Order: sequence, then structure tokens, then C-alpha cells
Amino acid sequence: MTDLGTQALFGPVSGNPWQGRVVHEAIDAAAAAWPDHDAIVDGDTTLTFSELTTRRDALAAVLAQRGVSRGTHVALYLRRSWEHVVLLHALWRLGAVVVTLNTGWETDELEYALNFTDAEFLIASTSVAGVAVSHRITGLGLPEHGPVTNPRFPSLRAVVGEDSDATSHEWHLQSWMRAEPGPLPEPVRTQDAVILFTSGSTARPKGVIVRQESLLGSAHFFMGRLGLTDSDRFLGLGQYFHAGGLVQLLGTNLYGTAHHLFDGFQLKKIVRAVDEYGITATTGFDLVLSRIWDEFDRIERPCPLHKVGCAPGMAMHDRLEDAGATVVMMYAMSEAANMVSLTEPVESERDRMSNGYPLPGVTVRICDPDSGALMPAGTPGEICFAGWNLFSGYYKAPEETSRAMDGDGFFHTGDYGWLDEKGRLYYRGRYSMMVKTGGENVSETEVENFLVREVAGVVGAAVVGAPDERWGEAVVAFVELAPGVAFDPHWLREACRGRIAGYKIPKRFIQVAAGDWPTSPMGKLRKQELRIAARHEALEAKVTAPE
Repeated sequence: MTDLGTQALFGPVSGNPWQGRVVHEAIDAAAAAWPDHDAIVDGDTTLTFSELTTRRDALAAVLAQRGVSRGTHVALYLRRSWEHVVLLHALWRLGAVVVTLNTGWETDELEYALNFTDAEFLIASTSVAGVAVSHRITGLGLPEHGPVTNPRFPSLRAVVGEDSDATSHEWHLQSWMRAEPGPLPEPVRTQDAVILFTSGSTARPKGVIVRQESLLGSAHFFMGRLGLTDSDRFLGLGQYFHAGGLVQLLGTNLYGTAHHLFDGFQLKKIVRAVDEYGITATTGFDLVLSRIWDEFDRIERPCPLHKVGCAPGMAMHDRLEDAGATVVMMYAMSEAANMVSLTEPVESERDRMSNGYPLPGVTVRICDPDSGALMPAGTPGEICFAGWNLFSGYYKAPEETSRAMDGDGFFHTGDYGWLDEKGRLYYRGRYSMMVKTGGENVSETEVENFLVREVAGVVGAAVVGAPDERWGEAVVAFVELAPGVAFDPHWLREACRGRIAGYKIPKRFIQVAAGDWPTSPMGKLRKQELRIAARHEALEAKVTAPE
């Protein structure tokens, strides 16, 4: 590896083996190599790779008859299921662009996303993880299924229901799955695969356009680093509205590995499946992984998961290694088709503290966040990267895309870290105003705006993240209340519930009196002081809300 000294510029020159290729080619290749291997396992339903491609092509023909073609934006508000997987592959075969909607979103968030992305079709579940969600669709003045005539949604043509009980209906996914397919259009080779929503310093989530070749490349390197083979079985815990979930799915497809999925986190059901099938690999966050291992300890059974991708704390890392698991850690984000760097499975104590080396063909720089100057090895700064994994841009936000890029084509992440003398990356926090809680990114600005605009009695709000054993970071809200309004953290939480996604609701509220906000001489809020106060629980008015 070339040492560029004070430039701290690292990254091998070889690139993405899937460059210029598309998802349907990968699935066709898997079906040719492993036709009878299990591809998808969803409860009692198992699809082989041959069956997956057959169902994909049949559904693609029906979708084409309904008007889905190259460039059509199709929004998915779906539970995880085998039908969801078939639908993704059918849409990509047609060259459609998938718009992923977080199933925790409420009506306001859904309305914004549907209109912002110019979605023409919405395919939606009636329930997710046993929780009814159809009211969020009908609450927008949309039908559960059928043509859309509401002028609030000028681009949306129809809502397609995903009822498992539907026997026949023009606008039901289950009916389309059973329909006699018409002529199958020629496969489309187009790169734009998905619009993923990611929170940032803006009040609204940004739409990240990710290419098929980039998702395939990330999947190839990640699962390859885990050592996945066609004899493995993978526990898929990632949501398909996140880049990580898509990379997990595609990675198992690439390596001929059975992908086991579940609608929600059903601990006992998951542990039973892992034990009975001998599932060998997974990826997840500390909270999820620790619960799985705790349950295996409770039932006094050895956990067969021995290939684990994660970004764990050291306690969980030690627990995994003590159990004999191969552990691969990463630095990931939507703008990188999920993957920027990966650790090697067998590393030194120092390596374990890092986020690994940049992927082949990906270059990482550390820059001064103010001047943009390149920082020497070992000196912290802003993490920047360039390479084949780079996103195509933020949807309908060319100026924001330009602001995030420098003249050399590097994306400035807003994250804090450094590279050591060997080129290993160390991510240690965020410059950007975002809270990473339970695997979800939460925009501080979005929650602040919601509290002030939508919660009666809140006249000022500042949201920060604070370390939390369970969630990684907890969303903490400092609030100023109108005169005469009593401070009641429980009431504040309940005022948020059902109106904003649950993971965005602050875990703690801290009252700040009028005039007591920490500000600069120019009146700018000194948010770092609030972060310190939240971290050390230093404000007298701190009150912890119940979970």
C-alpha cells in the first residue's frame, strides 16, 4: 500500500467486480449455479434460486402490464417477506427505481416522501410486525388499494395493497403474484436502483440515489470478507428500507446462501430458526445480537452463528470472539451503498478498535473540516471518501450534492475520525447534527422543528444525542415551555407518539428556562454545551422519561 505521508490518502486501486452490471444478471447467475439451493426462507415458505427467478419474471410481466417500466418510481411501505424480495427483483429487472419508505413513519413523513420522490405507485402492507399500519395510508386520503385521485398526490397513480388474504383484486400484490403473466419485456440495464432516505442536518430526510452496481459491489466485498459460501445460512435482520438490509439480501444472493427473513424482531422465533436450521451468519447491532446470545444462554444451547458483521462495542465483540465467531466490523452509510471500509476477520487488538481498511477501489481521506486541508496519519478530522461506491447524488437537491463534494470528487461525510499509518480507518463520532439510535439516523433539526411546531406549549427545543447502553445513542430533547405550562416528560412523549416515528421520539426531556439557553455573544446556540450536559446529566432539571 502506498504511503502518501501527510496526505493520509489510502485505498487499493483495484475496483468493483460488478462495475457496469445489474442485479438481474447476478440473480440469473445464482440460479444457474445453484438452481435447487434455498434462496429465501420466510416461515413455512422457501424459494430456491430457480423459483426466485421464475417468480421474479412472472411478477415483472404483470408489473409491466400495469405501467411499470424503466425509470418508474415505485414506493414500498412493506413488511419483510418473501413477496417483498420477489418484488424488489422484479422492479429492478424492469429498470424501475425503488423508493424505500421506513415502516415506522407516520402520515406526515409518508406524504412528504411520496410527493418529494414523484412516486407513481405505492405498494403497502396493512400491518408490519403485527402492528396495523394501513391507517397511515388512509389517513392521507389514499385508498388501501386502487387508483389515486387525491390532488395532494399529483404523481401517484395507484396504491397496491399487499394483503395475504386477497383472492382477486386489480390492485393487490398477492393477486398479481397469482396472475397469468403476459409477455415478459427484455431486461433493462439501468443503474439507478433505489432512493434511500437518510437524515442529515436538514429538517427533512434527503433522498440518496444508489446504483445497482454499487449495491452489488458492497454486497460482494462484505459477504466475501465474512467468508460466506453456498453452504451457509444467513439470518437477515436488516430492513430493506436501509442500504444495509439490501446489501445483506444481495450478498446472500451472490454467494448462493439461504437468506432467512422475519417480519419484525421475534426473538424466540428467530432463535428457534437459528437453532433448527443451523443458521451460521448474520449482521446486526449490539442490542439485537446480545438478545440473541442471551436467549441461547437461557435455553442452554450453543449459538451456531459464527460469522458476524457488526459495529459492536468492545463487550459484545469480546463475547462474539469468546463464542468462536468471526467478527467483521465496518464503516457504512447510505451514500456509500452501505460500505466504505471493513476489518479483516483475524486482527490484532489495535485492529479491533478500528473500522478496517477502505474497500478495494475506494479511497479515504481525512480533511480539516474548516479548511479542507488533508490531515496527516493519526490526526483526526472529517472522513471523506471517493470510489465506485459513491452515490449518484441527492434526489432533486443538486446544490446540496455539490456542497457535499469537493473538487477532487470526494464526498465529505460530516463524520469525525482518522486514519493510522497503516491506512486503517477509525470512526469516532459525527460532526453533522444527527443521532444514531438503535440503528436509525435521526435528524436533530427535524425533531426540533416537530416539537416546536406540533407539540402545544413547546416554544423552544434543541435535540442532541447522548450515549446509551441500549440504543447506542439516545435522543435527548432540551425544551423551553410557554409560561404556565407544566413540565411533564411523560405527556411530552405521548404528544409525539403516533405523529412522528417512534425511534425519533426523545428518550429524555430536559427543561430549560427562558433566557437560560447557552449561547455565543452573537446569540448562536452552543449545542456542544447541551451535548456535554446530556452526557454528564449535569442539568438540575433533567428528568428521565419512562420507556
